Amino acid sequence: MPQPDLVIFDCDGVLVDSEIIAARVEAELITLAGYEVSAEEIAETYAGLTFKDILMRIEEKSKIPFQVSLIDRAEELVDRKLRSDVRAIEGVREAVASVTTQRCICSNSRSERIEFMLEKVHLLPFFAGRIFSALETPTGKTKPAPDVFLHAAEKLGANPANTFVIEDSVHGVT
Repeated sequence: MPQPDLVIFDCDGVLVDSEIIAARVEAELITLAGYEVSAEEIAETYAGLTFKDILMRIEEKSKIPFQVSLIDRAEELVDRKLRSDVRAIEGVREAVASVTTQRCICSNSRSERIEFMLEKVHLLPFFAGRIFSALETPTGKTKPAPDVFLHAAEKLGANPANTFVIEDSVHGVT
C-alpha cells in the first residue's frame, strides 16, 4: 500500500482528553436550563458535535427552548476548564511522531481552543500551521459534513482519496 499524502487527526478525544471535560460543563448548563442530562449521555450521544448542535438536538427532542446565551457561557466555562485540566491521550505523542508523511488537524473546535490545548500538552509543534477548524472553513459546515477534511486536503496539496483520517466519534467518521 502506498504511503498516504496526508494523515488527518481529529483533536478532541483523539489527541487530547477534552470531551468529558466539555461534557461535564455542558451537562450542568443544560440541566440548569431545565433538561436533566448527564455528562456521560452528552459524551456518548453527542460526541463530535458542537455545543450549538447539541442544544438544537436536545431542543427538538425535549421541546424546551434554550437561550442562545448558553452557547457563549459554555464556551467560556469549557475554555477555562480545559486550560487547567486537559491532558494528552496516552501514547498519542509517540503515535503522532511516527507519522512520516504530512499531518494536520481537522476539528469542530475553534482554532484558538485547539492551539491552547496542544500547547498545554506539548503537541503544538507537530501541527503548527496545519490546524483546520470546521467553523473557519469557507462553508463553515461542521462535521459530519466533509468540508473541513476536503479544505485541509486542498490547502496541503493532498489527494482526498489518498488521505487517512483518524477520528473517534460517529459524527466525525460519518
